Amino acid sequence: MGKRPKRRRVRIRKQSAYPTHRTQQHLPYPELVESEPNDTPYRILDSNHIDGLISNGLTNKQDRQLIVPLDQNGHVVSNHELAHVKWSPEIWPKVRYHPNIFLAVEDARVNLGLERIGMPMQVPPSDRVEIAKLAFQDFQRGDYGMLILRGIASLGTDVEEAIFEPLAQADPIIRELGNDLRESVRTRLERAADRIEKPVASDRATGKIAKDVAKRLESYGLIEKCGLTSVAEADGCLVCGPPGEGCGDGDGVLTIDDGARAHTRRERSGGDVDPGTMKIVMAPTPQRILGNQRALERKWRPAAEGSVVTAVHRMPIDGAIFRRPIRHRGGTILIDTSGSMRLSSEEIDRLVRVAGGATMVAMYSGDGDEGELRIIAKDGRRAVGMHLDPYGQGNIVDLPALEWLAEQAMPRIWVSDGSVSGCGDRGSKELRLACADVKRRGQIERLGKVDDAIARMSRRGRRAARVDRTKKKS
Repeated sequence: MGKRPKRRRVRIRKQSAYPTHRTQQHLPYPELVESEPNDTPYRILDSNHIDGLISNGLTNKQDRQLIVPLDQNGHVVSNHELAHVKWSPEIWPKVRYHPNIFLAVEDARVNLGLERIGMPMQVPPSDRVEIAKLAFQDFQRGDYGMLILRGIASLGTDVEEAIFEPLAQADPIIRELGNDLRESVRTRLERAADRIEKPVASDRATGKIAKDVAKRLESYGLIEKCGLTSVAEADGCLVCGPPGEGCGDGDGVLTIDDGARAHTRRERSGGDVDPGTMKIVMAPTPQRILGNQRALERKWRPAAEGSVVTAVHRMPIDGAIFRRPIRHRGGTILIDTSGSMRLSSEEIDRLVRVAGGATMVAMYSGDGDEGELRIIAKDGRRAVGMHLDPYGQGNIVDLPALEWLAEQAMPRIWVSDGSVSGCGDRGSKELRLACADVKRRGQIERLGKVDDAIARMSRRGRRAARVDRTKKKS
């Protein structure tokens, strides 16, 4: 008998749960953070391997698709997009301004929410450099609207300061606008979240804030006005920019649109917006302001006669070593009652009462190409009722109104959010600089809120403001 053939040992290799040729080891799981279960799983795509994307992070809750960089440094973008899955609306709303504005506020809402739950957005150093370059490109191109939106979208991240840094080199008015919007959006989102006791503000609050940001940017001419548009058409993440390309030569960098860039170029060349035509109206003042004598500010002047010596050093000069009390007018208050201020007739009435009879109070607003400056308090008497209602919803006549204020009694106080416009409620760099020059030469003090103006007028006003704030809290 021949030899029995040897049995061949067959080695069974244990297969991996994932194919060995795939490199997607950093997969996010959006199904874990959804508020409600869904039978359809999310489709995860790697943004590093997709050409032509406008952003390296995109979330589509309707089609259940998530596009994020699936590498070891992509967890920051993944966390941000997972937060969109948890907190953002499933269907993006339609807005009457550029959708990137809503998206910037929504990104800020999500980032601040992550910060509140202990997961702050800490961008890797290499990405921080690229993001800073994108912001600097916005500044070089003069696209201040995009720069401010990119900064708003970065609220709650550690790249916020790097994005806003180029804004320090811009015109003072642009710089002030950017910083005002930055703090306003942050404060309003945090307060809205506190009111509902959740990590993020409500969708409704986000829409209101975005609408106000749009009005400010449009009034300064930094972004063109748009018709009804869906936010789904926005460009994606406004902080990180397009994947893979970094900063390159600037092609493909997120900007508003060609019309906005053309408008910005017109601003740098001098602008083409004229101030509206203003008419000055003296409203009927049937009501006497009570306690107007107490509202008069008391000051002293040197005198040659008196009972108490207060200025011995004046003896060899004019002998006016005594002092005499004098009363003088309490100044002039000009109130911007355009739509962006959101002032009610009750707030205007409260300011008139606190200002007292020694102060002249006027309000202005406009519509189309014309506006009205209405004097509502003078010589101890004041207007009431419908005469405290605004003339229009636009600014239109900021420049002629400030020129009028510069000729009135001091102190001169301008209650306004600082945004200025001309005909058609459009802004321009030339118009802003002209208003800033009048404000400087006329020694005009701008206060952003009615409460600030009340506190500024007198001790009595400050007490009234504290009482009002106490009532609101209770």
